[in-house]
Amino acid sequence: MPFRIEIADDIAACAATVPLQEETWSGDVVVPPQLMLAVVHNGGFVALGYADGDEHPAGFVFGFIGIYDYHFRHHSHMLAIRERYRGSGLAQTLKEAQRDHCLDQGIEVVAWTMDPLEARNATFNFAKLGSYAREYHRDFYGAMPDKLNAGLPSDRIYVEWPIGHDRTYKRLRGEDRSPALETAEVEQIRYVLRADGERPGPVDPARDESHERGVELIFIGG
Repeated sequence: MPFRIEIADDIAACAATVPLQEETWSGDVVVPPQLMLAVVHNGGFVALGYADGDEHPAGFVFGFIGIYDYHFRHHSHMLAIRERYRGSGLAQTLKEAQRDHCLDQGIEVVAWTMDPLEARNATFNFAKLGSYAREYHRDFYGAMPDKLNAGLPSDRIYVEWPIGHDRTYKRLRGEDRSPALETAEVEQIRYVLRADGERPGPVDPARDESHERGVELIFIGG
C-alpha cells in the first residue's frame, strides 16, 4: 500500500497527531502540538503518513535530539499507526524518513524505549529495523494511566538503532534476517522471555541458573 509522507513544520500538522495519540494511548500521555512544534523548530522531527483517499493521518513518528554518553543522538519518542494500517509497511516507511532526517544532521544513532512484553514491537525493532537492546530499565516511567500501560509496571528496554551501518540497510531491504528462536535454542542460547503470538510465552528454565551467575540474557522472538 503506497503512503504519502509529510514532514510537519507548522502547528496544524503537529495538531493532526493528537487524535492518533489519543486513539493509541488515550489522552493521558498526549504530547501537546505546541511542544511538538517547538521541538521541530529545534532539530526534532515529526512526520505523518497518509493513505490515498484518507484525509486523516494513518500514522506518525515523533522524536528529538538528545545527548547520551557525550554524543548526540536522536530519541524517537512516539510511533503510532492506526489499527487499519498496521502491518502495511507504514511504520518502516516512517522510520526510514526519520533515519534520513537524522543522517542529514550528521546523527548516526536513533534510540527509543520499548515494552519488553510487546512481541510485535520486538519483531519490528530487532528483526525488521536491525536495532539492538542496550539497557533494561525497571519501571522506567513509573505508573502510567493510559490504556496500554495502566496497572502494569513500566519496564522498558532501551533500544539503539545504528542507522549508518550496512547491517541496518540490509535488514530494511530484507537481505539480513535475524536468527529464528529455534536456531537459538539449538545453539543453547538462553532467554528469559519468549513470545507466544502476541503474548508472553514460556520462560527458559535455565534463567534461574543465569541469575545465580549474575547474568541475565534476554531473547525475544516468535
